[in-house]
Order: sequence, then structure tokens, then C-alpha cells
Amino acid sequence: MTLHAGENPIANASDPVIYNVTLAVANFEYSQLLSRNCRKFQIKPRQQDREIKLAFNSGESSTVYVTVPPGGYWHDMVGMPSQTLYFQTETEGTVAEIEAWS
Repeated sequence: MTLHAGENPIANASDPVIYNVTLAVANFEYSQLLSRNCRKFQIKPRQQDREIKLAFNSGESSTVYVTVPPGGYWHDMVGMPSQTLYFQTETEGTVAEIEAWS
């Protein structure tokens, strides 16, 4: 997908996909490949008292990451043919809820 200046990458987004990833082991990196031609995604912890460390490169969810705070979420407009998210938590059993739109 090619984006042009001023173009809204989610204007024609459809086909939402939901991923629920249980992070069974604390401080272990998990990954989720988003759907093909993903235009936007959102990730949040299901539990209101837990946070998720989110990275965009394998092996970086413990060093170079964005913190998704308890009760909060992170969203981004991707506009790439494929995108893998890498994430972990300090609390076992946390569920990462991910919504992705193509």
C-alpha cells in the first residue's frame, strides 16, 4: 500500500480482526503478526491494573519499548504490508487485546 501526502490511511479501513494473546509467562517476549495490509492497530491490557511493554523489533520489548499503561492503550496507523508487534509484561496471565483494521 502506498500512502500519499494528506491521505488518511484508515479512511477505507475495514475487516477488523481481534487478537487476544495471553502472556502466560512474565518478562517473556510474545509476538503477533498483524493482518495483511494492516492500516491501524490498537493494543491494551485487558486487566486494568497491568501494563504492557510494546516494541516493533524482535528482542527489544525489554529494552526499547513503549509502555502501554494500566487502563490505557496504544494505537498507531501502520500502512505497511505486514507488521509484527512484540510485547511482554511483568505480570503473568496478562491478556493483550489487539484490534487491527485492514
